[in-house]
Order: sequence, then structure tokens, then C-alpha cells
Amino acid sequence: MAEYELMNESEIAEGSNRIVTLNDIEIGIFKVKGKLYAYRNVCPHDGGPVCTGTITGSLVQGPQTEWKLKWDREGEILYCPWHGSDFDICTGEALSRKPLRLKSYPVKVEGGKIKITL
Repeated sequence: MAEYELMNESEIAEGSNRIVTLNDIEIGIFKVKGKLYAYRNVCPHDGGPVCTGTITGSLVQGPQTEWKLKWDREGEILYCPWHGSDFDICTGEALSRKPLRLKSYPVKVEGGKIKITL
């Protein structure tokens, strides 16, 4: 495994992402609630460029909402642009196409620089 320095942490705004290429692998770097996540830019459903999709929230309904629809998790859900597969950015897990999961990479900040391990 090798560690790579990608960019300054300040180059990714809260709630956004950047796509980088390392060793011919496209990787999406996401910043959600101050934490960074790194995923391969390949949807496990059909190979689409998942990290170029829409970052949004999700509708929830259940006893916790008194069975009323409620918008939740704004900025934490990634929708693939090809077929709408939805993924939790914080875990990489698919919400509606279980057991699909995004390929993740360890990412950290050291000295203000974002570093990833491949």
C-alpha cells in the first residue's frame, strides 16, 4: 500500500467533493460534516461514474417521524447519475440496492494536507 498527498484540505468545501486520478484510478473525495471520505468513481451496480452524481438527502418515514414523510440526512446521500442508485456517503453502503457498497480508501488529514492510501 502506498500513501499519496492529494491537496490542501481547504480545497474541498463542506458538503462537496473533488475527483482525483491516482494510478489510473478515479477517486471521489467527499467532505461531510467536517469528515473526509474517499470512494472509487465506479458504481457497483453498473459501472457508472458514481462520484459525479448528485449529493442530497433522503426521505424517511416510520415510527420516529410519526409515519409522516420527512426530509433527512441532507448532504449525506450520493445518487449515481446513471441509474439513481443511492449511497450513504458516510458508510459507502447502498440504501436501496443492498448489499451493494462503494469501494472505499483510507483518507486522512496531516498538516492541512489530504492524504489517501491505495
